[in-house]
Amino acid sequence: MNGVIESGSQFGAAEQEALRDAVRGLLARDWSYAAAGDPAQVDKVYLQLAELGVAEFCSDASDGGLAAATTVLAELGRASCSAPVLEAVLANLVVSRAAVPLPATAASVFAGVRSGRLRLAVSFDVVQAHPDETFVFADGTASGTLSHVEGADHADHLLVFRPGGH
Repeated sequence: MNGVIESGSQFGAAEQEALRDAVRGLLARDWSYAAAGDPAQVDKVYLQLAELGVAEFCSDASDGGLAAATTVLAELGRASCSAPVLEAVLANLVVSRAAVPLPATAASVFAGVRSGRLRLAVSFDVVQAHPDETFVFADGTASGTLSHVEGADHADHLLVFRPGGH
């Protein structure tokens, strides 16, 4: 990791404070509530957070994991910043614990998310299912409609969690 939390380090009170201060400073300098609807500003802040290593949280068991992610998410919430950090963390949790290697295309997408170049939106298909929605996976292709996909308007890719993990 190239940011505030180095891979293999312990995430204690001092590291939490340093991370909180770094994220809070970045947001104070480069974010305003008025920017919430501006995709370019969201992208700029997300790229800066990725440069701190935030988009890599939970991709390795030794990176500070959920404790570090929670610290960042609290600061994003405090500032009303919609940078897709939660989506990156969820993706990292899934990918880092996958039983099989990712196909090259998927691995490339997740590398892009961790670098800050790509943004994910996440859908919990089983939780968000609505009677009028049809979302079908067949022959490696997804098609249909999902509603209430947080961050979809700024996303490059969609990660859908489905019952049974398929």
